[in-house]
Amino acid sequence: MNEIKNKYYLDNIIEATGNIPLVKLNRMPKKYGVKASIFVKPEFLNPSGSVKDRMASYILKKAIQKGELKPGGTIVEGTSGNTGAAVAMFAAAFGFKAIFTIPDKMSDEKINALKAFGAEVHVCPTAVPAESPDSYYETAKRLHRETPGSYYIGQYFNLDNIEAHYNLTGPEIWKETGGDFDVFIGGIGTGGAVSGAGRYF
Repeated sequence: MNEIKNKYYLDNIIEATGNIPLVKLNRMPKKYGVKASIFVKPEFLNPSGSVKDRMASYILKKAIQKGELKPGGTIVEGTSGNTGAAVAMFAAAFGFKAIFTIPDKMSDEKINALKAFGAEVHVCPTAVPAESPDSYYETAKRLHRETPGSYYIGQYFNLDNIEAHYNLTGPEIWKETGGDFDVFIGGIGTGGAVSGAGRYF
């Protein structure tokens, strides 16, 4: 964080990712007679609104460091919304182009949010097998092949997705709790957050 005239600021919106505080639930345990302390981590407080900010910024920063994503380059990804928003925000912040494929079952609001960041969005049919050339998975791969110098994230199979949460989310929760907890519960999309944090624990 930088200082100017006793005011602090971040260099860019991506730096606001993470460091989400734990919040204790008080009413729910009493309502259900649970004799335990329950804490939640409201990841919607990340800049683009989800835990995917952590994974997207981690993967893309690493790709830049390795020279796989070059200045002014293009990022390609298949997304159902949240990863796309995180990647689109990163791309807008650092001057990259973003191309997304998204299934047609997603809302217009999600699609328009990606476009608002300046992304190119290709809407693909949902009712086809994943291996179909028309699926949003395979369309993303094709667009990557057809776009010289582009970087394809491949969140579903990219091990850096798990590594991001092993290096960031897991240690953050451990520090906040002092490692004194019995159960960790998380939602599953790609499985990156649960796998990475779980492996750290």
